[in-house]
Amino acid sequence: MPSSVLYIASTCYQRNQAGIRVALAEAGDGGEIVMVFVHDPSREENLREALSSAAFVGLKQVESVANAAWESVEACARAILEEAHNAIVDEDVHVTTQIARGDTVEVIRDLVRTSKAHKVVVCSREKSVFGRLFSRKLSKVLEKALKIPVIAVGPNKKS
Repeated sequence: MPSSVLYIASTCYQRNQAGIRVALAEAGDGGEIVMVFVHDPSREENLREALSSAAFVGLKQVESVANAAWESVEACARAILEEAHNAIVDEDVHVTTQIARGDTVEVIRDLVRTSKAHKVVVCSREKSVFGRLFSRKLSKVLEKALKIPVIAVGPNKKS
């Protein structure tokens, strides 16, 4: 039976591949997948704080360096979403992609409501800086905040 799945993309290629397989299986033939990369502005503040305390960056440069870093993350997100979309373009599912900005849990809650998703697939944590954007803790928070199943996927998840 077709289903609507909200897929929260990761910066990790292996996790995305595993997550896409799970999202496809959960959506089923004729289902829908909404692929989203969430850009949380709180991460920008963390980056600004780290940069401002670094000896190699002058205070006037902090804002421009932080903005350039996050523009780079969003460019990476566009590439990740395009690659994920291309990986399933031949499947019998309807796919939409978007980059959302805001508090991660609130953004996902709003997307579940507006997309009428039946399930959420979240890529689990990796120990890199960008890998911390989505963690197992996030899946636990989402399980409590949402009234639909939340599936955490790591790079070794098979489906």
